[in-house]
Amino acid sequence: MFARRENEKPLHLGLTAHCGLCGTAMKVGDACTALLGVDRATVYQRRTPPFSYPKYAFFHGEESAGKDPDHKPKEGEDEDDSIPMMCRNPECTKGTATLEACTVHVNCHAMFRKHCVGVRGNAGSKESLDRLWIAAAWRRPWRQAAWLWLDTPDEADNRMSLDRVVTTIIDTEKGAKDADDNDRTDRQESITGIFHRLLKLPAELVEMIREDSAESLIWRYAAVLDRCQPLAGEDNQLTSMPLTDIAAWERGSPAQVSDNTADNPILRLMIDARGLRSIERLAALPPATHDRHSYKEAYVIVHQDEVKGVMIHFKYGLARLELPKKMKGLHIWDTPTPPSLTTDCSMLFQQILPRSRFQTVPLDRCDGITLLFEHGKVAVVHMHTPVTPMARMNFLSLDRTDIAWVYVPINRAAGDRVIAYGGRRAIKDVRLAEEEVEELSTYKAEKEAENAAKGEADDKDEDDEEEEIEGEEEWDNMYRNFNVDFLFRLKLAGDVSVGPMLLGPRKDTVLATSAPISLIFSSHESFILSVAGAYSESPALRPPLQLDPPFGDLPPREVTHANDYSSFLSTAPLDKPIRRITVFSDPVRDFDRGILIEYKDGGQRALGQCRIGWDDETEFEAPKCLCISRDSYTYKVPKPAARQPGTQSWQVFYAQCSDDISDGHEHEHDDENGIWECVPLGEPGCGRLELWFSSKTGRLTVIEDDEEHKAWRKKRNDASYTNHFKR
Repeated sequence: MFARRENEKPLHLGLTAHCGLCGTAMKVGDACTALLGVDRATVYQRRTPPFSYPKYAFFHGEESAGKDPDHKPKEGEDEDDSIPMMCRNPECTKGTATLEACTVHVNCHAMFRKHCVGVRGNAGSKESLDRLWIAAAWRRPWRQAAWLWLDTPDEADNRMSLDRVVTTIIDTEKGAKDADDNDRTDRQESITGIFHRLLKLPAELVEMIREDSAESLIWRYAAVLDRCQPLAGEDNQLTSMPLTDIAAWERGSPAQVSDNTADNPILRLMIDARGLRSIERLAALPPATHDRHSYKEAYVIVHQDEVKGVMIHFKYGLARLELPKKMKGLHIWDTPTPPSLTTDCSMLFQQILPRSRFQTVPLDRCDGITLLFEHGKVAVVHMHTPVTPMARMNFLSLDRTDIAWVYVPINRAAGDRVIAYGGRRAIKDVRLAEEEVEELSTYKAEKEAENAAKGEADDKDEDDEEEEIEGEEEWDNMYRNFNVDFLFRLKLAGDVSVGPMLLGPRKDTVLATSAPISLIFSSHESFILSVAGAYSESPALRPPLQLDPPFGDLPPREVTHANDYSSFLSTAPLDKPIRRITVFSDPVRDFDRGILIEYKDGGQRALGQCRIGWDDETEFEAPKCLCISRDSYTYKVPKPAARQPGTQSWQVFYAQCSDDISDGHEHEHDDENGIWECVPLGEPGCGRLELWFSSKTGRLTVIEDDEEHKAWRKKRNDASYTNHFKR
């Protein structure tokens, strides 16, 4: 039934990276199925047989595990059970125009059909399957919209979902009692008791428990039951109209329609974890602010003239957009009051596509940011606040062992703030980027002129919708070949560079020199940064900004790291009075990952990987000496490829502090393995600490200390060496 071929090409289905029912990320090997819909995703057609979620890229299915129970072949229809090409490239646009796929977990699919659509009658009825499709596919506000990984709206909703789980379990218990299944009933009664007690806890504690057990099937169960709620009504008739006719709409309510929208031409669409949530109209674009709403909502703000031809569909209290085939997407922001990309923002590089999603990071409203690098390229940017203290782990296809965490602390409590921001690139990369932009612009202009001459703009067949301008994919990937460092000047901590060391002559670009400053980033589904800029109170339309003094340069790159863009260098002075040192230790592998130094003036410097909220933290108050032990760690590769070594050797370190190195007091490391190097702190002449690190390794070195402190370190190091070999 899937053996449809066009020009001898197999059917190409794009898998979603999330489960359409529970909303969680699909993991390689998860048992899943792909739901298929037609007529612009308004009608359920069938689903594929179960298969294991593939690794990144795509695979050709061969033989299915069984026939699709939802599919009822028509007379003369082919009964072929082969699975089509399943593509999990998140940016692939080659999927067929007539079929849309939505991936769901097999067990989530079973839960939904048993407890949601099944209660309305036959779980295999057309209406039940239709509700299943709408619930799953319409989580995305339009076809091929980026999955935003938004959090559930609030704790109250989580609590209601938990209450639904309890109610469902009780109903299941009654059925089990009717079947006289005593063992099963006793087990379910104990589970029900646990959840009844959870519901008596304060909402904050329930949320903490949920976060600590996020991988539990129970929470996925709760999310699936929660997804049933908007579909519980009788509004089962599909209603479609132009988006420009909508005056206002709220999920679960009828749309308000107006023929006179000239006074309020701006449409603002709100999106949450369940899809489109609301539509409102504004008289003008809202003034840009430095407010970041949350990780719970996203926004599309557009003039009605820009969405002509966009249709909106309503069913079961939900809504979804249908974009015309020439429109590749809409810009999505994480704030209801975004800046203008053309007049408010200064850009380091910009690769703005119709489907871009933009992230704002107001530096005056956060306690630091974490940038996650994959092979030298920024993959994720996280803003630390009291509400969002931990970096999010939605990595999709990214291998966590290849992710390097770089933390930039901003000690707002002590009065520190970012007063300037910019970027640093290799001059050769800047030239290459400019040449490629010029070449691609020329190509696109020629292609548009060619299409216009042929008069084929609106005469293409529907299946031609999947064809992209060849150069657009090049534009989409252009900056992924180049490396960039981000430069921060903090009032107390000084200049900080974040990113891989760059080879050869470099060029600095200053983007903002007056606080408050908001960073502007954009990435696509593959999580590689495609836009980097800043918005400040100063107007963006001005000559290139100058910074006096310029951003500080880093020391020359070591020969051993000359061609390794996965290595990073972090530094911190040791001759300033230090209030506290925090050591971050890997909770699984036990070695240390990073060091956070807080000085008495309130400035902070992070060295290595300070994975806030994920690693164990050990604090040392008023330290006088930092003690370092270097070691190696053997990492066993879980599933090595053919002819690939099964182990890797990592350089790691251990660190601790002492608060007393006065005359007559010599702290010892007799009870600890390894050779320890003791480094004095907080005195003139102590030098600087460097930490070379990657996603896997870390190496500490002290440089630029005076002869007296070098001699002291050598004496302590020799003593530790002797004691180590005496044992």
